[in-house]
Amino acid sequence: METTPVYTSRLTSTQKGAIGEAIVGAQLMLASDGRLSPFRSIADDDGTDLLVVDKLTGQLSMIQIKCRFRPQAAGTRYEQFDVRMKTFRDVAHNWLLAALIDPNDGALWCSWLIPASSLASVAMAKSDKLVITPSPLENSADRYVPWRASTVTALTDRLLRASVDTSALPT
Repeated sequence: METTPVYTSRLTSTQKGAIGEAIVGAQLMLASDGRLSPFRSIADDDGTDLLVVDKLTGQLSMIQIKCRFRPQAAGTRYEQFDVRMKTFRDVAHNWLLAALIDPNDGALWCSWLIPASSLASVAMAKSDKLVITPSPLENSADRYVPWRASTVTALTDRLLRASVDTSALPT
């Protein structure tokens, strides 16, 4: 007996992840006027979703992306992003990018770019994962503020500064 797959009208988490990675890559390329060149890995089992090359310096950044789709007007107080310990790698030029994307227009409206070297100290360890719970509120004073970027331009500037001088970002 053959069964017909059931179509659901909801995006899967895999689809959302792929969409988020594509949006982040495109936004970084646009905001850097082509200086940043993102590449998607064929298999991201090591936690690298995007490899981003700074074409001016030749610096390669490995970025693990965690996205949530929330309308900017939703007034979200906190968002939770989980990183599995088995995909977490504390190596130079390795980053976690936690991003909020508006599902209505695809705009990346708030993000946190955290160096891998700082993630373990700022995240909460929960069995097999590291958890961060940043607030996108402008007046937030949480521990994630040093890595927050309220615009794509600010996010791109941080990544560009880090590709030239790694001391340019908080640790």
